[in-house]
Amino acid sequence: MHRDAPVTSGKGHTPTTPFAHLGLKEPETLADVTEGPVCTVCDGELDWLIIAVHPIDAQRDQVYLSGAV
Repeated sequence: MHRDAPVTSGKGHTPTTPFAHLGLKEPETLADVTEGPVCTVCDGELDWLIIAVHPIDAQRDQVYLSGAV
């Protein structure tokens, strides 16, 4: 799914997987992001895995992987 605008909510945003400790913005706060699940029902201890891709420039993209157990 492609998202043109950042995700907004009336009560603020709490990231499920904080990327700030890596010096990155949260993918939910970015515009022009393509995201979706890697696996709908993951096997083993992983409950879900989501990928988000944000273009940096014409040659580079930032790839985010978020998962939860």
